[in-house]
Formats: sequence, C-alpha cells, structure tokens
Amino acid sequence: MDDFLAHRSASPATTLSKALLESSSKFCNQRSAGATTTKSKAQLLPRHIPLTKSSSSWIIHIPKFFCSPSQQAFKQVWKTHPPGYHPIKVYGKKFEENRYSQLYSIFNWGSNTEDLDEEKSTGTRTKDNRIQESYTYSGTTRPFIPCDPSKEEELFIVTLCEVADDLVSQLINDGIVKASPTTVNQKNQSNHLYNGCLINWYQPEHHIGLHSDDEAKMDLSLPILSLSWGGPRRFLLRPKPTVQQEAMSPVHEVLLKDGDLLIMGGKCQEEFKHEVPRIRKMDVIAGNRISWTIRCVKRSIIRETKLKEANGNSYIQDGSTPVAKRKKKI
Repeated sequence: MDDFLAHRSASPATTLSKALLESSSKFCNQRSAGATTTKSKAQLLPRHIPLTKSSSSWIIHIPKFFCSPSQQAFKQVWKTHPPGYHPIKVYGKKFEENRYSQLYSIFNWGSNTEDLDEEKSTGTRTKDNRIQESYTYSGTTRPFIPCDPSKEEELFIVTLCEVADDLVSQLINDGIVKASPTTVNQKNQSNHLYNGCLINWYQPEHHIGLHSDDEAKMDLSLPILSLSWGGPRRFLLRPKPTVQQEAMSPVHEVLLKDGDLLIMGGKCQEEFKHEVPRIRKMDVIAGNRISWTIRCVKRSIIRETKLKEANGNSYIQDGSTPVAKRKKKI
C-alpha cells in the first residue's frame, strides 16, 4: 500500500487514504507500547467491553481513531450521499430509511490479488466487472457499487477495508477473534478479509432503529467495524430475548464522537440488536454525521461459477483467488 501511495503521491486522491494509514500506524504503535500513565492519553486507548457474562459478545471502542481531517474533507464526503432515501419493507409495509445510505464493495477490483494490485497501481477498474454483487436486508435487495480508485472518497473505502484487515488480523493473532476456517482460508489465499462497506449519512433528525447485521450474506465469524465522523450520536445495544439473563446490562450505551471506531465482535449480531436513536431534547445537537460500516460479505455462488468458467480455474469456496494463481508469500 505504501508503494501505491508513493506512486500516486502527486495526486490529491491519496490525501484521505494516506492520513488514514498514518493514523492507523500511530494507533498500532501506541497499542504495541502498552498502557500509558497519562490520563488524557489513557482515555484514547481502546476499551474492550464484554456484553455478556461469558464474553460471547463484545465491543471495542477506540476514541479518536481517525478524525475528520478538516471541514472541507467532511463536506467533500457529505456531498457524495444519494439524492434520496432507500426504500425498505418492515412487516410487509413500505417505508423509506431515515437516513441516506449507499453500499460499496471491492468485489470487482479483480478476481485475484494480482489483478487487485495492478488496478490500484494504474488507478483504473477494468477487470472482473461481469457480475455485480447485491445485498438483501429489510425486505429489499440493493446492489454494491464497486469502488472506483480514481475517486478519493472511494479509494478511502478500500483503504479502510485494508486497515480493518490489519486490525482484525491482530485480534485473530491475540485470540480475541476466532475466524471460521473458510475466512482464514480466504485471508491466506487473497490477503483480504473485508470487502464491503455501508455508508450512512445522518442529519440531526435522522436515526436508525433496532436491528442486527445478521443477514445470510454476512460472515458472522468476523467483527463489524464502524468509523464515525462529525457530530456525536448515541449508539445503543440491547440483548435479544434469548440472552437477556446472560447480558451484562439491559442496554449498553456508547457515545460515538468524531473519529471514533467501534468494533462489534463475538456473537454480537446473533445475541444483540443495535440502534442510533433519535436525538433527545437533552442531547447536544452538533451537526451532521457520517459512518462507514466495514463488513465481510460472502460472494455469490453464481459469481464464482462465472469466474471459474471465464478463467478456466477452480475457485475456493469464498471465490477470492483461483487455485492456479495462488502464490506463496516469501
């Protein structure tokens, strides 16, 4: 990734991505150095919070992981929100989401690691665009938009997925995350864990109700990561009926501020629901908010079949890299 950024150092399209990588590197160095005795710095260290007595569900809250670099940067990303609200179905009735949202993916950045590296270095997306992935939730199906590396905001999404890869790989090595064998295979063969992102744009009056990100398309063995920019918002987690006796609290609240990173892991999506509730009269209204939610999404079987036919190679279950093109790391 450093070589890629150096190759495009003259382009403004690397500004957000480079800043994110620097922030991530700084955090990892602080984490490796251990706890600090300075109270102000200690408040910025990650908090690992068990949601159940057995720690089967947990969250990690990392304050100020990557703040919005400037008002201009925030406005630049804010302007990319869709013109309207996405339609959904709840109990058979049609509604509109109470926020702007859009799905992005790095699925179509090439069918293997070599293609991905080539397309990032050239700044173009030219390969593996035969099938567009989709995602179904709340009774509707919507397509992923493949990230375009020539657009700064979308290059940032790809970089965010790579940062998520690094963070969760550390959690796997530490024994905090137990990834499924298929997921570990995907990481070993393609060097990628995360491949999808849902961006939400919230105005002060916007909210999202209780829900779980537990759709069949999701790989629930991996945590979900969410980065926040802009005004602070309350984030609530409530246990599902089956784990109410096991839950540490009937409701857990986190105040997500500008730059905060939240990681939901373990069986969090299976045992809990979460929401960004309406702003209360007592809450301080501090402007718009943007969130990037990074996920590991399973690729469709039809896509794997088409790729196999097109390349004449056998694909592993997750469809990441053809067997014939696997390379051992030195």
